[in-house]
Amino acid sequence: MELDKIRLTTDDGRPLWWDHFPLVWTCPPSTSPAVIAAYARGIFEWQKKADLESIGLFRPYNAIDTRADVLLAGDLFPVDLDPSTGFDLPDVGFLSPHHAAPEFRPALPRTGEARLTWDADGRILGGVATIHKAATMPELREWACHELGHLLTLGHWPHEPRRIMYHSTTGRLTPTKAEGRLVAEVVRGGRP
Repeated sequence: MELDKIRLTTDDGRPLWWDHFPLVWTCPPSTSPAVIAAYARGIFEWQKKADLESIGLFRPYNAIDTRADVLLAGDLFPVDLDPSTGFDLPDVGFLSPHHAAPEFRPALPRTGEARLTWDADGRILGGVATIHKAATMPELREWACHELGHLLTLGHWPHEPRRIMYHSTTGRLTPTKAEGRLVAEVVRGGRP
């Protein structure tokens, strides 16, 4: 599948893009060590499958200095952020990939979600991912890796449940090589 068929876009069809890599990732203090470990492993897996040296740098959360591109959280931190949280996303463009067409919505309860904001050109200004209650560490790793894929501008990979970016739980813990190649295109390509 080509990148233009799975890449997230603005309402008028322009691809979303980050203007720099590596991205700076952070987690709020309430995030459990297991969730942090799952995100760290997910970042590593995307880097490995994309054959990239670095797509993200982890930085400890600081409520005063919020110069992070992406906030990664667990259930104790709400996705709907407000300025009092110390990490505020400008409300220019907004996307929650799970608010897609009904055939691509995950079965409830939702396992996680990713949200991005962007400017008028589709340049991403920031993102937030939240993982909801996982029963096992493998589930947590799968869901973290999937939500990271959304933050890297990938949408759902329809009709192929063996992909980490499939719209529902797959049991897969890492991206496929094909998904990694798409992320490499995003990282190396810059502005479309």
